[in-house]
Amino acid sequence: MKNKKIFTVVFLLAAALLFTSCAFKMNTAQKEHYEKFIAGLEREAKDHPMPAQVVKEGLDLANDGAAALNYRIEDKEAGTEIAKGTKSDALRKRFVPKKK
Repeated sequence: MKNKKIFTVVFLLAAALLFTSCAFKMNTAQKEHYEKFIAGLEREAKDHPMPAQVVKEGLDLANDGAAALNYRIEDKEAGTEIAKGTKSDALRKRFVPKKK
């Protein structure tokens, strides 16, 4: 019984540590850079799809600026195009800011 309680406490602490360490909080400059990147993608994809190569090149440029701000942007769907009319909420799910 005692071991079960200790195991439960250790498990809960490990879970709490995992969830708090995964959350990346951006500072003001990082947020501004990220939002400009997302807005630019949304604007470009408004009237026509963006090929995967163009998306990669744009992400590489954005990550050059993000590196100076000590973070990076990860593409969860690397190698795929952005469909015409894709909105910012979908882009935020695809392009995730991560701690450098």
